[in-house]
Amino acid sequence: MAMAMLVLAACTSNDDNPATPPEPEPTAEYTIMYYGYGGGNLDNIFLQMINEVYKASPDVFKKVNVVGQYKYSPTENMLEQNYWSKEDAEWYGCKTFRWVVDPDKDAYEQLSGTDNLYDAGNADCTCPDSLTNFINWAAKAYPAKKYMLIMNSHGGYRPNDELPETAPATTRGVVYDDGYDNKHFTAKSLHRAIAAANVRFGTIYMWACLMNNLEYQFELQDLCDYVIASTYSMPATGGVFNVLVEQLSKPSVDIEQALTTFCKADVESWDKVYADAGVPEDFPVYTDDGERYDFNLFPTDDLQYYRIEVNGNPVPWGSTLADTYEQLAFDRAVGWSRWLRLNRQWPNLFCPKDLYFELPVPEEE
Repeated sequence: MAMAMLVLAACTSNDDNPATPPEPEPTAEYTIMYYGYGGGNLDNIFLQMINEVYKASPDVFKKVNVVGQYKYSPTENMLEQNYWSKEDAEWYGCKTFRWVVDPDKDAYEQLSGTDNLYDAGNADCTCPDSLTNFINWAAKAYPAKKYMLIMNSHGGYRPNDELPETAPATTRGVVYDDGYDNKHFTAKSLHRAIAAANVRFGTIYMWACLMNNLEYQFELQDLCDYVIASTYSMPATGGVFNVLVEQLSKPSVDIEQALTTFCKADVESWDKVYADAGVPEDFPVYTDDGERYDFNLFPTDDLQYYRIEVNGNPVPWGSTLADTYEQLAFDRAVGWSRWLRLNRQWPNLFCPKDLYFELPVPEEE
């Protein structure tokens, strides 16, 4: 299992209006903005991982602000986790909290009750405006010399994630909101949300599975200097976010050294989790019982439309390469979709045994 830290080059503007008095220099070195969603019945596990931040020395929070926005899963999903009482699940289900880390408390205290309750309804956390609003609020309320964004939830890639939204060109998903039928951020909508914010990030951490791919790197390259992303699936437990906060609080921090130290410590924590759990080496990554999902792609009558077959049941997918993948900055630069069409394949993806995707070849290529 590997985690990649990517260095991205981009230009920034230093145009200043001489008639406008300069803003006072922030005293904090960093503001880390955490944006997450419990989805997929993992609220309690994500809360455990968020709570790692609180293990940092209280002194580091004098130099590093950590602010967050977190949405709980729907009530029925929380009940399936077996960590929540019916009363708690009914109250917390789909509620959104916004808070700044208080080192005298823990995540469970700050993401409970009503003190930090931001939205009591089923807010769409995958709406680009929601992320933009959070970033702007955090930067104004907790200004710093540099900023880091952490996007935390499920990630990955399935062909039926490539669905057009109000704007064209949406693809690979991250942060699936099962309160909204798994509506999600895509590479393009995530870019739009961050680009519309009032700050530029030093680092963006895609705390989700399968995010280290060229498609995302191209969309994020003009939005930050560094990206942290995992090439493979990330475990649901582990994480050493106290190390991240402590590294960023050091005087004259060497950001590349700080991020490298964090990445290594984070991956080591994953290894320890699995070692402590005693998972056998031959533990199956999928099962052959009736719960297993087999995805097979078949063309419909229209060569530009496709279907996903789940356990033998075809599901319509109203999307095309032209409306989705071909709109990405990466594809516009290198024309990767031409290779996909010629070889009748989808972009690389993590998949269980016997899973295949195939594109039909048009009559006139």
